Amino acid sequence: MGLTFASQPRLARRAVANGERLEVLKDYPASPDCTPPFAPVWIADMVRRQEAGRVMGGGSPLGFRD
Repeated sequence: MGLTFASQPRLARRAVANGERLEVLKDYPASPDCTPPFAPVWIADMVRRQEAGRVMGGGSPLGFRD
């Protein structure tokens, strides 16, 4: 199964909107060169990686194998 935010842009937009509205982990610190866990930032990074074909495991944004 290859569900990714890059392949489901409608879901990505909905998840980003929910993250912006809820602001969960918005101010959570992240180490340099790490993706913050704030949903809008994390999703944007996962989409960028998926579109570039660099996601671990070939399709899952979390690296799970199908």
